[in-house]
Amino acid sequence: MVFGLITSQDYGTIVVINATTSMHVDFNQALVNPKVSLSARQNMAGVDYWTSSITSTGFDVHVSTAAPPAGYGFDWIARGDM
Repeated sequence: MVFGLITSQDYGTIVVINATTSMHVDFNQALVNPKVSLSARQNMAGVDYWTSSITSTGFDVHVSTAAPPAGYGFDWIARGDM
């Protein structure tokens, strides 16, 4: 029996900009029951990061410390059913 068969996905790169602690990401296409994976593009040096408010149209990325002038970059991928 196969569980979690992936039938649709979306991905991208985002930057939490200077002096902010969150960013909203919109999917290019609606995903049913999406699962999101997030990877930092730099050493976060003790700064926590997480996702929240995952819906069929997008999600939010949060960091525990306000972003520096260059921001915090993240790669993400979301997978879900069609």
